[in-house]
Amino acid sequence: MSGLNTQKPSSRSANDVDELAGAWIIRKDLPDWSEADRATLDNWLAESPGHRIAYLRLRDVWVRANRLQALSRSAHNARPSRRQWRNLPAFLRGAGALSFMAVIGAAGLVYFSAPREAVYATAIGGHETVPLADGTQIELNTDTELRVSEIGSQRIVKLEKGDAYFSVKHDNARPFVVLVGSNRIVDLGTRFEISSEHGALRVALLEGRARLESAHPWAQAHTLLLKSGDVAIATENAISLQKHSAEQLTNALGWRRGVLVFEHATLADAVGEFNRYNTQQLAVVDPAVGRLKIDATLPVNGIDGFVRVAQDVLGVRASRQGNVIVISR
Repeated sequence: MSGLNTQKPSSRSANDVDELAGAWIIRKDLPDWSEADRATLDNWLAESPGHRIAYLRLRDVWVRANRLQALSRSAHNARPSRRQWRNLPAFLRGAGALSFMAVIGAAGLVYFSAPREAVYATAIGGHETVPLADGTQIELNTDTELRVSEIGSQRIVKLEKGDAYFSVKHDNARPFVVLVGSNRIVDLGTRFEISSEHGALRVALLEGRARLESAHPWAQAHTLLLKSGDVAIATENAISLQKHSAEQLTNALGWRRGVLVFEHATLADAVGEFNRYNTQQLAVVDPAVGRLKIDATLPVNGIDGFVRVAQDVLGVRASRQGNVIVISR
């Protein structure tokens, strides 16, 4: 796209990202918008969740200020003097970017006086419920961080890490969007859980519908419509879809009531789950021991109880080495 410098986000400030997002919004409405422009914009949005959030916010400014048509018409007539042109940053040299400056002039009070972002986080072993002003509730699991933006018609949550359970107050006029890496989940009247760990996204639908959109390069315009009982897992290489029973979904959400439910789980997987909730850690050094299966329902902080069950049922040994309990034969 001519006139827009799309250098990597790490070299840009938040204001630079906002300005470039605004320039894209104006550029997209001009008559010479091309497929090449669209591809460049898609790549820019996929580079960073911050790009996507800035784009959604500023698109909302256009709508609320009711300036889209008038400013896009004026874009062709916006011509700075040579001196003004030389003084502009490189990424603002273009008709679209100049029109964005007009948007800020017309709607600056709407945008800059709005609350930007609220950050919520839990420590290891923590559990917090966040009520939003619209009636939506978000429950944060252990070691979870998310950012909430409520600006105009957009309700945006960026899940940085961990697990969160969403009970969304659906509103057709105000979409509820969750951003996780290069993926976007749009509520369509839903209760769902989202987990983000080790580069994989897991979305489990308990009620209603949601739309999962992936922006990975291999998944151009890839969209899944999820229904009750669907569990989608998205990685950097693929998206898979499974069907789970109501009991399976309830068990997976045991953390909401303070327990971990293991149904024929490997000892290694159970140890990994307990380690997420506790500063005292467990370790299995023998792969054969890690493959042993266990069935149990235990408190999230019940490491001692878990070790006793493993010893009594599986016949393993446990020894303390500093802050680590090592399970072996």
